[in-house]
Amino acid sequence: MAEDLSSKLVQILQASGTREEAFCALRTLLSKALRDGEEREALLGTMEELRKSASDDQEDILLDVMDCVVGWCGPHAKL
Repeated sequence: MAEDLSSKLVQILQASGTREEAFCALRTLLSKALRDGEEREALLGTMEELRKSASDDQEDILLDVMDCVVGWCGPHAKL
């Protein structure tokens, strides 16, 4: 699943028109992955790997979504 998830994350980052669209699409994908039984640590590890090759803007989006996964956000945004 990690490889499949990684490719989906990259696709979203590259295809989304705006920062908000990318953020929302990533949150939706990760929310589904968590509901399907993926471990938070595995998701975070995958996103951490993607950060290494991401542009600055893409990295900022990944970090914002990672905050939602670990709970460093408002209660309404937590995954």
